[in-house]
Amino acid sequence: MKRHFEDNRSSVPQSPATHRRTGLPGRNLALLLAFQLALLPGLSGCGAEKPIPPPGPAPQPVVLIDKQTGDLFVGEPGTGIPAVHPRTGKPTLIAAMYCAQCQRWYPVPPPEAQRRIPAGRLCPKHQTALEPNGPIPEKSTRLAP
Repeated sequence: MKRHFEDNRSSVPQSPATHRRTGLPGRNLALLLAFQLALLPGLSGCGAEKPIPPPGPAPQPVVLIDKQTGDLFVGEPGTGIPAVHPRTGKPTLIAAMYCAQCQRWYPVPPPEAQRRIPAGRLCPKHQTALEPNGPIPEKSTRLAP
């Protein structure tokens, strides 16, 4: 024996909170538009640009000294040490540091040796600390970048 049950769902009133709607194209469209509007500024670049910082001071040129002749050269920051002498083609140019008392540039060992030999950064005449920056030597040759 089969029992037939009536479907009373259509006759029972439901509150708006429990009413399930299906196929709401208006709601989906509104969500899609909100999502696109949220992404639009990022995709178009609007508002994503960072302010350009003001230019800083120009980098200080590097003074190099030929370890064979003592001639001074001026190069750009980042010049490899030892640098190649422009006339001889040999890597004889090493870093130089300035003594404010002598007003002279002296050769210094490479940075890794300076850590082992602290006296490598002292003026040989005055035993005062040498400075990495000083006036550009008048009698120096400018290295090509």
